[in-house]
Amino acid sequence: MSTIQALATNLTLIRRAQRALRATPVIFVTALVFCVAARSASASQIDFTGVGKNAAIQVSLKTSSTTTYTYNGEGAEIDWAWIGGTPTGYSSSFYAYCVDLLHYLSDPQTVTIRSTDLLTSTDPGGVGVEAAGPYVADAGAKAAWLFNTYAPVVHATGSNTDAAALQVAIWAALYNTNASLSNASNNFQLLNQGTNAVVTSQALTYLSALYSGPGGTYKTSVATWLDAPLGAGQDQIVAMPTPEPASIILLGTGLFYLARRRRRAGQAPGAAPRSTSGNAASPVL
Repeated sequence: MSTIQALATNLTLIRRAQRALRATPVIFVTALVFCVAARSASASQIDFTGVGKNAAIQVSLKTSSTTTYTYNGEGAEIDWAWIGGTPTGYSSSFYAYCVDLLHYLSDPQTVTIRSTDLLTSTDPGGVGVEAAGPYVADAGAKAAWLFNTYAPVVHATGSNTDAAALQVAIWAALYNTNASLSNASNNFQLLNQGTNAVVTSQALTYLSALYSGPGGTYKTSVATWLDAPLGAGQDQIVAMPTPEPASIILLGTGLFYLARRRRRAGQAPGAAPRSTSGNAASPVL
C-alpha cells in the first residue's frame, strides 16, 4: 500500500469514527481503547540471539511440599529476534527476562503472545501454571511492573549486576507474596546471599519499591508474556507493542468528539454558556 493510499484509508476510518460517535460515543471509544490496548493471542517463532547483561546467581524454587528445584547459572537479559515476520507493534529484535524458572529456552522456540495479566495463581486461561511453577496472585502484573519500571534503564545504562538482580526480583514477584529473598516459607529464595551480596542488595531494592504501594500493597502493570508450550521452551516477558499510527489517530479523534459531545450535553437547550468572570463566554466547539 502506498503512502497516499494509507492516508486515504486513515481519513476514511476517521470519517466513519465521526459518524459513529454522533450516535454512540461511549461505546465506540471503549471499543477503540480495547483494540489499541489488547491483542488477541497469536503464535510466532523467536530466535535466540544471545545473552545480554548478566551475572552469576543461585536460586531455589519449591514446586511442592517435598520438591525443590535449584538453579545455578546466570540472571540475565535474553536477546531474541522474530522469525518469519515481526508482529505489529514489536521490534524485530528485542530483549526479555525469564518468567519460567523450571524450563530452559529452546532455539528457536514457538511462543504465543499473551498479556501478563494471565500469569496468576488462578490461571483463568488454563495456561502457564502447569508450565512455569507455583505462581501467586497477580504474579504477572507484579513482574510487569518490575520489567516496565527497571528493564529499559538496566538495558540502556545498567550493569551486569543490575540485570541479574532484576531477574531475581521478577522471579520473586512471580512466586512469592512478599519482598523477602530468604524467608524459608517462601516458594522462591536467593541462595548464597553472602557471595552475591551486591545482587542481593539490588534485588531487595527492586522488591522494596514493588511492595511500596498504599498500605504496603504491591504495584502492578501490564507487559507481554511470550508463552512457550510445555516442555518446548521457556516463557519470556517483553515490552508491550507500540500502537500503530492509525489506532492512535482514531483514539485521539474519538476522545475529542466524546469531550465535545459531553460539553454540549451539559448546557441547557437554547442557553448560552455562562462566564464566571463577567466577560463573554468563549464559543463552544
